[in-house]
Amino acid sequence: MSGSGDSIVKSPRPMVDKQLAVELLQRLYAVTEGEKIEVLRELPSYDDRNFHVALQLKNGHGKAEYVLKVLHEQYSDNKIFLTAHMDMLAQLGNAGFRCPSPVKTKHGSQYTIVKLSHALHPEPLEHGVLLLTFIPGVTLQSLGRPSSPLLGSIGQTLARVHDCLEGLSGTAVEAGIRQRHLTWSIADALQCERFVPSIPDKNVRNAVQDVLNRYRAEILPQMPSMRQGIIHGDMNENNLIVGPSKPEEVHGFIDTSDTVYAPFVADLGICVGYLSLTVPDAPVEALAPLVKRYCQERPLSDVERESLHLWVMTRLAQSLAFGFEAYKADPGNEYLLLSARPAALVLPKLLAVTRHQLHQLWFSDQNCNQAAD
Repeated sequence: MSGSGDSIVKSPRPMVDKQLAVELLQRLYAVTEGEKIEVLRELPSYDDRNFHVALQLKNGHGKAEYVLKVLHEQYSDNKIFLTAHMDMLAQLGNAGFRCPSPVKTKHGSQYTIVKLSHALHPEPLEHGVLLLTFIPGVTLQSLGRPSSPLLGSIGQTLARVHDCLEGLSGTAVEAGIRQRHLTWSIADALQCERFVPSIPDKNVRNAVQDVLNRYRAEILPQMPSMRQGIIHGDMNENNLIVGPSKPEEVHGFIDTSDTVYAPFVADLGICVGYLSLTVPDAPVEALAPLVKRYCQERPLSDVERESLHLWVMTRLAQSLAFGFEAYKADPGNEYLLLSARPAALVLPKLLAVTRHQLHQLWFSDQNCNQAAD
């Protein structure tokens, strides 16, 4: 899993407990007035604080559920991006996608900047606070190994998300996302190279460096010829939601906090990379339904098709370098190695796959060989 802003080795997460979460809700949001607030649980996060909260409705008609996000201070200082990000979520919601939508504050804004104290800082730090609608269901991760129909549904959904986001080309929303700097951006993956020495296993360390060398030689020169736009940036097994009534279909997705401007095929690579960790015995073969369904919805160009394998490995390389570096700063926080540990097992298998094998498994269908316009 990735994280927001530049907090890999910088300032710690906001100091927010359940009591403060309730205080922020009552102070900032009209939807809480007269309702009983229950903080159900804190959600795992790299460097923000996320709380799943419920309002027990006074009319007796059940409860309304939300996610309160208190953003890392490194992520909170870019007001242009925050506004664009909220507008992007609204656009996706208007297009019919089940994803978190921003709830406006008492003053009509989509987020608020608050100052919070921190034990390690002499002065209070500024943090963005926002409330998002909660997407019910279960995460893909909780289901174990995904079925082929479910993987196909993921590929279809991601392709349609990309079609929607490509429609924001040339808008103020895209401009706001585009000027953002994100350490985890896959379009700037060489930022993780300085952290490769943090990987303890020599063989894995060498594999990561090999991937980054190939990224430098093969991806960077070709990137201008790939279709680019706003991407989700973190479509992983913890951010894909499956509904209880249709376990073989994607119900929705969450956590767009790593959205950046990058090639769309890189976003496909991110998704395939993370989901390969759920099928470590056959990471290429098992993910074929996802790639093929994506291509049926949104054919890749020749350049994009040739690059996908390396995009997949690049995200795993990032997870390993950033994960082990972050763990050094926060030992004991096992969430930081949630992707890094299985990636250490999968990456060598991906490196061993030949181009011919990959094309036979992922691009053998006629639809997958139709060049994009």
